[in-house]
Amino acid sequence: MDRRAFLMFPAALLFAAAARAQPAGLLPAEEAFRLSVRREAGGVLVFRWDIAQGHYLYRERFEARDAGTGAPLALDTGPGVMEEEDANFGPSEVYYGEAVARLTPGEAARVTLVWQGCRKNEICYPPVTVTVDTRSLAIDEAGGGLDLDAAPEPR
Repeated sequence: MDRRAFLMFPAALLFAAAARAQPAGLLPAEEAFRLSVRREAGGVLVFRWDIAQGHYLYRERFEARDAGTGAPLALDTGPGVMEEEDANFGPSEVYYGEAVARLTPGEAARVTLVWQGCRKNEICYPPVTVTVDTRSLAIDEAGGGLDLDAAPEPR
């Protein structure tokens, strides 16, 4: 066994132990916050997140940008529920069960969406980023979710 392989073994054990230390039943972000998109009259895009039981999304953590230019786009979100004291961000407006946002994409061919949510009283997911093609409505999950099943690549 060469020296690098010998040194990688303890690191792999630590990674496996950390993965097991995560809360039981933690869903991947794409399952905890299922996104769908449809087009309304006038070209308005409607984004809908189905939020898993025991999870929530932060209203203030939604962001939309033109994927080509990086210019911010106005994302219209309805009011959420006021969470009296969020353990991560203090008093916050959040969505349980479902969140809906509307966007007029203008000239943007692709829109980058970012959002963040938590599992109540346990863990916050890193921000999730996806890109949506405004013509086909195809969603490209660019990453940013928490993947506890991912194993490190062997070197």
